[in-house]
Amino acid sequence: MIKHIFASSNTDKGIRSLSVVSDKLEQLDSSKLYILKGAFGTGKSSFIKRLANFLVDKGYNVIFYHNPINPSIIDSIFIPNIQILIITTNSMDINSTILPGNLIDFDLFLEKDITSEDRTFILSLFNSVTKNLEKSNLYLQGAKAIYSTCIKTAENGILKNAKRKYENARIKNISQLISEKDKIGYCTYLYSYALTSYGVVDYIHTLISKSKTIYLIRENLICQSKDLMKRLHDLFLHNGYNIICSISPFDENKIEDIIVPELSLSIAVSNTFRKPKIFPTDIFDFNHCVDYEVLDPIANEFDDDFNLFLSLLDKSYNSINNASKNINKIKEYYAHYMNFDKVDELFEILSSKIIE
Repeated sequence: MIKHIFASSNTDKGIRSLSVVSDKLEQLDSSKLYILKGAFGTGKSSFIKRLANFLVDKGYNVIFYHNPINPSIIDSIFIPNIQILIITTNSMDINSTILPGNLIDFDLFLEKDITSEDRTFILSLFNSVTKNLEKSNLYLQGAKAIYSTCIKTAENGILKNAKRKYENARIKNISQLISEKDKIGYCTYLYSYALTSYGVVDYIHTLISKSKTIYLIRENLICQSKDLMKRLHDLFLHNGYNIICSISPFDENKIEDIIVPELSLSIAVSNTFRKPKIFPTDIFDFNHCVDYEVLDPIANEFDDDFNLFLSLLDKSYNSINNASKNINKIKEYYAHYMNFDKVDELFEILSSKIIE
């Protein structure tokens, strides 16, 4: 089984990473951790993707961790069957004990001494990457402010009593599926989708599509499921279930998916930004908790704010894409001087070692 995950995303606070990889770093035996170190363009992502596909062909389950700037790039993979985690990095900034044979330096396969002129060229590209990511961050800060304004503008349209009764009924329905355990559960957090150079990219269906029971919550900017999902999160944890929760890049306190492996149960939110590619068992719809007549006088104001929000997002995506283009130029520079025959030899050695 193949699963795809975003452990990090561009947000209004910059690129933020969640616990899903660091949790595994803390839990793994050091012999099960491999780190592929090297500059952009030395082939780390292609290598790890090739290795993952090789393992899938051999019948292993693999979890792909995607890069939030360019989601076609794989930053890490995890092989649950054998509890092996493989991470790529541009520099050794990971606080963990690495066995000497498990740290692989791709820079050793570069067949060129970097001159001062080369360094100046590469540094200018890195500066451009940084500048564009900073611009993206500023646009996202503006988008987050307008997003909050949209919610504030429309809050009078919420039928609060109807919403609360509806939430209580959903809590009661799901409570019937669980049993109390003499422990507190644990939650692993990831992003429901990422804000990338491609726009919004969502892989959550690869995590929840195999659940036997899938509830889909239809929400809107006026009436959201934030309170309900937080209550469900607490309900599962307080009853001793280990869960996986994905959160929104726009609001780190907003849970958008809950997966309960022990119950083969998933709850996913559908909204303006993402519509999960799933076939739900049942649908919870918050649209009937909105008084649209109350919103008529402010419809134009709301629409103007929302269009401004979308415009700022487009500017952010464009800046991330410009950063990605400069990263590609750096990669092209280094790739030109790489000895990929040596990389192929390494692949044969490492792939054999992993499946031995």
